[in-house]
Amino acid sequence: MQKTIRCILVSILAALTMSANASQTCRSEGQIPSSAPYARFSLQSGGTVIDKETGLIWSRCPYGTGGDYCVGIIQTLTWEEALNTADSQWRLPNIKELQSLVEVQCFDPAINNSMFLRIPSGSFWSSTPGGPISATSSAYILDFETGKVNVSTRTSEHYVLLIRVAP
Repeated sequence: MQKTIRCILVSILAALTMSANASQTCRSEGQIPSSAPYARFSLQSGGTVIDKETGLIWSRCPYGTGGDYCVGIIQTLTWEEALNTADSQWRLPNIKELQSLVEVQCFDPAINNSMFLRIPSGSFWSSTPGGPISATSSAYILDFETGKVNVSTRTSEHYVLLIRVAP
């Protein structure tokens, strides 16, 4: 009985995950070469993805969710709150690390959604401070709807994706 319930729950979670990423639009390989192809990543159990090109380990899920299917409620945080989510293993990525995940073939969201689940089409914090607004009151964000870099005031709330360096 428990095994059956577990299988049903896993099926529901998988369906929810696929529907959360269903709005993504991608162009064919012939139009634009992939910038973040499936083969570049290695999916790990426990909700992590290794980028074989950079050696970085990413959370597969946006902050507030976790596990293999990104269960939970996606949260938005201020820049200071996002920086404080870090612990001895995880940290907020800098803007160049975050940009490395952009899949130029796709938008809404502009990311490999086979590897990264439930990534909303919205802005994600980087640890990189500064920008044309003010170096002390703004930080760089990446908008995964389009894959473009922007600047935001640090008191605004955006999504978070965490990273760590491979051992």
